[in-house]
Amino acid sequence: MPAKTILHLNNQFALANGLSRTIQLVTSELDGKYRFLLYADDVESAAWCFGQKNLLSFAFINKKWRNILSPLLLFYLLRIVVIYKVQIIHSHHRYYDLLAGLISLITGAKFVTSVQVQVDDNAFLSFKSRNIITCSNAIKNHLVNHYKVNPLNVTVIYNFIHPIVVEKLSTRGIDSILHQKRFSFAFFGRFDNPEKSIDVILKAITKLENQSISILFLGKGAEEESIKKFSESSQIEITVLNSQSNVFDYYPIVDCVLLPSRIDPFPLVMLEAGYFGKPFIGGNTGGIAELIEHGKTGLLVEPGNAEDLANAMLYVLEHREEAELMGKEFQKVIKSRFLAEHIIPQYESYYNNLLNN
Repeated sequence: MPAKTILHLNNQFALANGLSRTIQLVTSELDGKYRFLLYADDVESAAWCFGQKNLLSFAFINKKWRNILSPLLLFYLLRIVVIYKVQIIHSHHRYYDLLAGLISLITGAKFVTSVQVQVDDNAFLSFKSRNIITCSNAIKNHLVNHYKVNPLNVTVIYNFIHPIVVEKLSTRGIDSILHQKRFSFAFFGRFDNPEKSIDVILKAITKLENQSISILFLGKGAEEESIKKFSESSQIEITVLNSQSNVFDYYPIVDCVLLPSRIDPFPLVMLEAGYFGKPFIGGNTGGIAELIEHGKTGLLVEPGNAEDLANAMLYVLEHREEAELMGKEFQKVIKSRFLAEHIIPQYESYYNNLLNN
């Protein structure tokens, strides 16, 4: 059994969640060098153990009760840390930061928090750890400016793509779902997050009704029915599918990926689009603006501006060779900087430094 044990804390682990996929990749790659434990609020999430033999999962209470029962949760997590001799507590949600900090004081376990979302509330109690990992400089700068976090306490470790996982989850058997003669745009992600701007995409589509295009929405969430209802009155071919385990099969069959986010730290969808060499249109915000060089590796649009998005979609449609070149340039960037072989060693080094400091 590996001597170094790390406990990951998060409210849920889900297929459509980019953070969950990052945790999955990190734990699978470092499995054997560390013993990993997962805690989630509910049994269904905690049961998603990524199929790793050296990984245990735990659940205690449904999240709707956790504020009331937080003293019991503190005791439950403390018991896990003591029994399994946890050396690092890695929190991925602000709710657990305070609990992890208290347990760290009691047991001496190291405490690190990852930040993959941009938030603005509870400034007094948030992000007090001296060990913080952010997924982009955009998030680091937000913590420093809004929460007055010491920049020396923050390390940027970017999200990444694992080629072996891409190949493993690809079946390549779905060519028939989209009209082959129409230029296809696609959105991958949650339908219940207003920051992802589903509403902006639908408004942009109305401005392109006379174009021979199709739109694929692949994900899950509360807006699914509104998208389907919109499609019934639209002249554009719109396909709506729930999150799939073989999500990587869908990138090769689309022509351009849309992610016109209002706020986005450093989305995996962006990296996945680049990995497959697809033209990418993203919101000029956060980690998207940090990575995309407008006109060279993709197109940036004003967040919330449907007219700007429609114009970018029309540009890609009418300048396909230029769009393909942008996709190829984007692919070069991803494969040279944002693969598992580049990022996983950064996590390993971070954990080792934390233990030796």
